[in-house]
Amino acid sequence: MITFVKDKGWVGVSEVFEKAGVGLCNYNENNLKYSHGAIILAEEDITRDVNGKATMLDVMGEDSTGYVYNLEWYDNNFFRQLECTNPKYDKSITIKMIEMAKVIDTYNK
Repeated sequence: MITFVKDKGWVGVSEVFEKAGVGLCNYNENNLKYSHGAIILAEEDITRDVNGKATMLDVMGEDSTGYVYNLEWYDNNFFRQLECTNPKYDKSITIKMIEMAKVIDTYNK
């Protein structure tokens, strides 16, 4: 999915893919500048895991239904989200997602 603003360019993009060892993932990227968006984050809730950018990681779910791993990172112009699902909880999935996010973020410079 792509969102486009006339005379500005693209505002958002979304891509779904499957990653071995992680699960079914959805990547979203939103241009805050063109969409006139803003993000307010509590400093105590963030890390700097993705290339020094404000990062938030959350895992929700249970063994009977599976887990949703949500990783978000921000800079002055973009909000990026990598959300993956997996039937099992595994701490290594969060590590793999952070590594994927670093690559995605580096590619988008």
